[in-house]
Amino acid sequence: GGSINAFGIGLGARLLHSLDAVPGLRQKVESVGAKTNFGSKIISRTDLSEQMTRFVENMDRERRQCQIRFGEGCADIDLEGKEVTTTAGRKIQYDLLIGADGINSSVRHMLVEKKGLKVEHYLEPSLWKALRLPPQSDFDAGSFKALRHPVLRGGRLLPRYPEGHIILAFWSREDGSTNPGNLDTSEELKAMFTDALQDDPPKQSARKNRKLLGLENDGDIAGKKRDIVFDDEAVDIFLKTRPGRSHYMKVDRFHDDSVALVGDAAHGMNSMLGQGCAAGLKYTQVLVEELGSDSKHLNEALQSYSKRAVRGAHAITDLNRVGVTVLKAGPILKALMFPFVMLQKILGRTIFEQIGKVDIPYEQILRENWLLIPFARLRWRLERVPFPTKPTRSA
Repeated sequence: GGSINAFGIGLGARLLHSLDAVPGLRQKVESVGAKTNFGSKIISRTDLSEQMTRFVENMDRERRQCQIRFGEGCADIDLEGKEVTTTAGRKIQYDLLIGADGINSSVRHMLVEKKGLKVEHYLEPSLWKALRLPPQSDFDAGSFKALRHPVLRGGRLLPRYPEGHIILAFWSREDGSTNPGNLDTSEELKAMFTDALQDDPPKQSARKNRKLLGLENDGDIAGKKRDIVFDDEAVDIFLKTRPGRSHYMKVDRFHDDSVALVGDAAHGMNSMLGQGCAAGLKYTQVLVEELGSDSKHLNEALQSYSKRAVRGAHAITDLNRVGVTVLKAGPILKALMFPFVMLQKILGRTIFEQIGKVDIPYEQILRENWLLIPFARLRWRLERVPFPTKPTRSA
């Protein structure tokens, strides 16, 4: 299915640190990660889910207290009676319901409707799709090359485990509602991506921004004509698949009575160094800590979890907005931000450097970059798109 073109998540320091909380899990996850030329690894969402599922099943093999069922969604929730009705018609009683059902969470929607949960939810203006490529003779296995094409707003070539690459492409809705440039044939799509992966000199302002932040490698800019090999099945799926949107979402609390929200059900942000996944794992660990406290009743534990997690999740969501603004800065905005960005670079505390240090709270990083927040808010208010009432695919 569509997972053939699933793109990867960066295995950054914070995500790996969260995996360390479960002995042996980090090693399993890293074993299926694709190495990049800048040092870290990327793992596909499918492989990450499979590794975590297998790990839980192996841990529970003797006790058999855990049931994992696929193909059943949440159709309805009786919050007062503490009962979930699945899409298969099964009714399940619960003591604690954890909503980990993604950016279009049914559990969160129910809390909004019946418990007054407050949500701030917008979409990025750009669309995205991913395309699997077979191994390429003209690219290193760990290549992280940026896409350069007039139709695209950004994107990269990402390493893929066990071999090959993934193209992750972003474009404006004005340049195509289904595919970039409204392309509808495999020949046109192949020609566009072949052009996008050539070594034409990039715009200097964008390149300097990325080099300043340590995200551009001169080794990715060569001077040869590249021939790209495509997978026809993957190209066909790309053309037929609905594009995704990146979400920005905050909620005022992560719990209510006997319900807790975790991961994308609780917070949404652009894909930046895997921070959405890292934050989801980090605050799930906080929930486990609070539930494991012998001195707290369930409601007290959930309140404490929500208080701790909301602060940090809101901070990384805002940091995500700041980081995207720095990366996509135009000439005027770049000039205004440049002195502060340079100072942070000299001090060794740019956003991207600080995010890589697991002992520094997200809230502290946000405070240290306070001068960039107004620029990020201004850009975001000009570009954001209200979240529609009908569900949309997440990033």
